[in-house]
Amino acid sequence: DSISENDKQEFYDIIHSNSNRLLDLIDEIFDIAQLESGLISLQKEPVQLNELLTGLITHFNIEKGALNKEHIAIRLNLANKDRQFTMLTDGRMLRQTLTNLIENALKYTHEGSIETGYDFNGNKLRFFVRDTGIGFPQEKLDVLFQRFRQNEEDPTRQYGGVGLGRTLSKKYIEIMGGKMWAESTQGNGSAFFFTIPYEALES
Repeated sequence: DSISENDKQEFYDIIHSNSNRLLDLIDEIFDIAQLESGLISLQKEPVQLNELLTGLITHFNIEKGALNKEHIAIRLNLANKDRQFTMLTDGRMLRQTLTNLIENALKYTHEGSIETGYDFNGNKLRFFVRDTGIGFPQEKLDVLFQRFRQNEEDPTRQYGGVGLGRTLSKKYIEIMGGKMWAESTQGNGSAFFFTIPYEALES
């Protein structure tokens, strides 16, 4: 029997999806290797923070449609409402970290909402990504940042992946002079936080 066009399209979609996942994994392994070898260093530049975050929210509000999660609300909470609010930091590392955390939140949230943003904490900015997803047991939180721990110890193993995005994000934040941690209760959502030094532009 010949294969129907619908079946061909389904096979193509599966191959395409798995190929993209493999490429993402290779990129993450390569980035971690470079970080640990000292080949990636902090590159500070003026970053319009609110514009960066607004762009990410716009992207994920489109992306959630492709994941059949149009019903998940993605909200932005900014401590400084000035669209031109600018700071000196590594824009690439910050953008990739937030992207990884929002992607994870969308992956593990089936109902409710996701909220991201920042607030001021002394001379640092504290960023957050909160969701109403599956949540994790308290005793498993440290495992979330360990590479290749997508096994029986990792509460997210059923969702695929190997957790390198979280590992990479934590390393980025440490290079930027900050720290990252998670708070969660199983079945009641999660919140990922990180701080980075706030460095204003010289006037």
